[in-house]
Amino acid sequence: MNTLLQKAIEEQVGVVEILTGKEALTLIDEQSFQLQWDSLYTSCPWSTVFQSRAFVYTWYQSYISIYTPVLAVAYQGEKLTGLLTLAQNDSGQLVGAGANQAEYQVWLADEQGSSAFIKQCVISLLKAFPQSEISIKFAPANTPLQWLDAEPKWQKICFRRTVRQPLLNLNKENLSQELSKKNRREKLNRLRRQGELSFVKITDAEEFFAVLDELI
Repeated sequence: MNTLLQKAIEEQVGVVEILTGKEALTLIDEQSFQLQWDSLYTSCPWSTVFQSRAFVYTWYQSYISIYTPVLAVAYQGEKLTGLLTLAQNDSGQLVGAGANQAEYQVWLADEQGSSAFIKQCVISLLKAFPQSEISIKFAPANTPLQWLDAEPKWQKICFRRTVRQPLLNLNKENLSQELSKKNRREKLNRLRRQGELSFVKITDAEEFFAVLDELI
């Protein structure tokens, strides 16, 4: 991208504001912010359900006694252009909203302004939480991370590790071994207490779509 154009885009990102605790929750309660969050979430190519307002707000409310909500937000004029939802635990560490309950943790932004936003996020967060480690895991495969390699300074303060996504072979023998593990048995017993439990292999598309909403 043309250097002047990139600079212009970065200047449009604006100042990243850090909100914590009640201040963050108050912002989330504002209807105008909710609408902008939903719009940014829908338009962001690498967003996942774990960045949706419904998930993040529910998680904040559920774990408010353990985690302090932390929001990093940026506007261009009155338009929300960047959002990173975090939380701080009792030891001071910053994690992505959802912590271990969120499979993917990432920021929301438009494609052109993404790198500028997250770089400003890191700077602002380090200033606001100078003693805190920031841990975000895992980023979806299509998350723009080129900025980490573009400038040496980011490699000094940011550590990136590639993690392979494990897949489970669901043949009969492996499945039986997996279900015999103690933690799996405990989960199955909890499910059985809610009603009859059975494993069904669905091969018909219409049948699959008929139960999809319930599975979700």
